[in-house]
Amino acid sequence: MKSLVFSLLLCLPIHADGWNPAPVPEIHSHNDYLQDKPLSGALAAGAGSIEVDVFLTDGELLVAHMPWELLKRRTLERLYVQPLRDHVKKTGEVPELQLLVDVKSKDADAAVTALEKVFGKHPEIFSNDGVRVVISGNRPARKDFGKYADFIWFDGRGPAEAAGPGGERVAIVSQSLSKFTRWRGKGEIDEKERKAIVDFVAKCHKRDRPVRFWNSGDNPAMYEFICSVGADFINTDKPDAVRAFLKQRAGAEPVGAAEDE
Repeated sequence: MKSLVFSLLLCLPIHADGWNPAPVPEIHSHNDYLQDKPLSGALAAGAGSIEVDVFLTDGELLVAHMPWELLKRRTLERLYVQPLRDHVKKTGEVPELQLLVDVKSKDADAAVTALEKVFGKHPEIFSNDGVRVVISGNRPARKDFGKYADFIWFDGRGPAEAAGPGGERVAIVSQSLSKFTRWRGKGEIDEKERKAIVDFVAKCHKRDRPVRFWNSGDNPAMYEFICSVGADFINTDKPDAVRAFLKQRAGAEPVGAAEDE
């Protein structure tokens, strides 16, 4: 089944009245570089989106979550660009994948320019028909989004960012679940909080933008909740577990209770 995010970004609205959610959300491999098998494990689990944190340091794009974790050998090129090239060479196919690059550097423009240069060397892979690059974290001013290559897209924080100057380059909307609730899968969520989340998703879908929540629980109860409110990505550090959950859910088997993270 073709990924939602790619249908959106090709600017083909699925329904005249707004976003038409898919039967199941995509798997979003959060901080994928921390996995035992970065990239390959997420692809094997069927993830439609992968998240990578980067710092621009001395002209190199290094992958890490915190500055003190930076290692010269852990470059974006080594961990993701070359493995994607190897994957395409081996399979003969470019994966339909969203690569969400969370920029940690303070100088967002310099970082995005460096990313544009790295990905631009491989247009056969990084394009609007293949691996879609979405910039998150520290982003340039929205009015400047249009100055970057057309294969560079941006992450928004709310439906309003899809309107106005630069809004056409906002590919998705990502927001912390903590903005709405402290609930993480145990017990019952407050109904007012649930309604606020449903309304937020609906407003984003009305703008034809898919939705991802971060800082959420990573357990079956939360996965089910994400499905129930119509969000488009399950944010997870456990891609295999989400794949198993979605497979089980498709078979209408009982969903497990929340687990401790």
